[in-house]
Amino acid sequence: MKFESIDEYGNKLDKVTILYPGGFKPLTGAHIDFIKRYLEKPEVKKVVLFISPGKRDDISADTAYYIAQNVLSGMNVDVVLDKDSYSPILSCYRWIEKPERIPGKYALASSTKGNDYKRVKEFTNNYSPEKFGKNLPKGVQIIELLINAEPLTYPDGEPISATRVREDLASGNYEKFKESYPVLPDKTIKFIWNALNQPDSQDDNFPVLPDKDLEEAGEGVRTGKEDIYPSDKYKTIKGIYEMGGAAGHIQNVWEASDLTFEALRDIINKSLHGELENITEKLDGQNILITCRDGVVYSARSTKHLKNFGEEAMDIDEMDYYFTDRGSPESVRKAFVAAMEDFQNIFDSTHINLKKIFGEGARWLNIEILYTDNENVIPYERNQLRIHHLRELDKDGKLVKIIETGKLTELIEEINRLQREGEVDNTFLIKKTDPLIIKYITDSNNIGEGLIRHLSALQTDNQLSDTSTIADYIEAETRKYIDKNLPEEADEEFKQTLAKRWGKGDKTITINKLLKDKSENLQKWVKEQEKDVKDLTESLLEPFVDIFTTLGVTVLKNLEGLATMDSDKATKSIQDKLSRAMDHLKHFMDKKDVEDVEAFNKKIKEMVKHLERLEKSGGIHSVVPVEGIVFQYDEKILKLTGSFTPLLRIIGFFRFGS
Repeated sequence: MKFESIDEYGNKLDKVTILYPGGFKPLTGAHIDFIKRYLEKPEVKKVVLFISPGKRDDISADTAYYIAQNVLSGMNVDVVLDKDSYSPILSCYRWIEKPERIPGKYALASSTKGNDYKRVKEFTNNYSPEKFGKNLPKGVQIIELLINAEPLTYPDGEPISATRVREDLASGNYEKFKESYPVLPDKTIKFIWNALNQPDSQDDNFPVLPDKDLEEAGEGVRTGKEDIYPSDKYKTIKGIYEMGGAAGHIQNVWEASDLTFEALRDIINKSLHGELENITEKLDGQNILITCRDGVVYSARSTKHLKNFGEEAMDIDEMDYYFTDRGSPESVRKAFVAAMEDFQNIFDSTHINLKKIFGEGARWLNIEILYTDNENVIPYERNQLRIHHLRELDKDGKLVKIIETGKLTELIEEINRLQREGEVDNTFLIKKTDPLIIKYITDSNNIGEGLIRHLSALQTDNQLSDTSTIADYIEAETRKYIDKNLPEEADEEFKQTLAKRWGKGDKTITINKLLKDKSENLQKWVKEQEKDVKDLTESLLEPFVDIFTTLGVTVLKNLEGLATMDSDKATKSIQDKLSRAMDHLKHFMDKKDVEDVEAFNKKIKEMVKHLERLEKSGGIHSVVPVEGIVFQYDEKILKLTGSFTPLLRIIGFFRFGS
């Protein structure tokens, strides 16, 4: 073993490791040139490239990693693909906090000519001693080191971009594609071209660039892939309560395409026997996220408001302007502004430690606004703010964890006290979302057997196993559609690849490669069908929609603990709305003078679909005063909504549709 002197060791510590996060779908000549500029600086030790985990167009993260790993292998670059991260910049945070990270200086890559300096500033500020500096391993120091250079450009002067690379790839124009790699030899460019037109890098048939060609890409000594430190702070959260607005979307059961037939049967049985986990009411209001910084209430309506611990979140005046500027209905503006004002009253009146609860923008209350002047379908009779939970976020606004007790309990108890003792004069009654109970369902076994028979028929018709998923069913049905409608004979591999593409969204093989050497007639048919794949998938999902709509109607009729004040009165109100909407729709359908026939027919087709769904679920007798339930199943958060979706569309058409 060779022992280093103190001077040699100190010199290494003074060298800077550059962290370069990005999509790299794919790596371009501009990326490579930027890396070389850093490596040419005498104070730089190496560059670590962080590739985003997602897919862009037809280019997967695995393919991007494979290309970068090969093309940069002759340079002093490590390539990292962190599939458990939300983004490449988050990967940098996870990577730098790894306990065994080597002491030394680290800097986020940026040019002085672009817009990346803002995130460099955030990165260094976040690792200041008063923030997350304590999370860094001993001896690790974050500094700034920028490149002062113009980006590499095309002959027309436009900066080289991955977007242009993907466009040239899609068009099959290799000569234009080459323009994105002016610093590389032709053999290396050809390697990238071939790699992007091959299956994913996991495939054994993926070509490997010869070492002698790799050497021409640059000089250096190493490349590699590191495992990322799985810090609890940055783990991907699979079970998230999402309620709309900045909080996102909750999947219906049939939208969770990775659920198996075995799991679907289990959900049916557990729903009918009151055995679902963590059931809460899906409320028919507007969602808002609220935090507190320095005693001031701030709100988020989009993900950008959540980033950097609410740096761009809105205060009350900004929220007022937000809705006024958009010309939103007055009732909507009032609802959101009044909700924030009520919480400001709470914050001004309490003596509890708000900084401990909200972490100065690190934690947010997920709240549903139920405002009587802004009623959708379900009447709640009283203005309410229903708190779902407290959620802790990272600096990118991504969920770290859901908090149901502890800090949240302390805040709820204080809110209850202030309201009970009359210390706040609020527009809304503020309450925690009540837990729901599914009452005993008469004839639950027979209902369940009927739904499961329907489910089993779908499984049997396509020769699927218990471990097959909804996505497998869609692929099988898509294959039937292809076999029936294909305009000419094609080989088995082509049809199966097309079925995976349309049925499962598997675009590992690009459309250009798939259609290569195929007849003009076949190419035209595939491209036309590709435009309507979403409609095809929706039609194939209808049997699952029917099953779980029926299940939802049954369950929703047997709930205790709803937010409505008077369930019978609320049900009658919804039925009246539906009757008026149906009359309006009938008059609309009987129109004689129509200016835009195509648009008219499209509206009619859409409404007929919702009418049929409502009829299948029991018509007006399926109406209940609840949007649905949210529940947890195998780390997923799912919902059952019964007939609410067609109800919402039909009543919404009455209010806004014509």
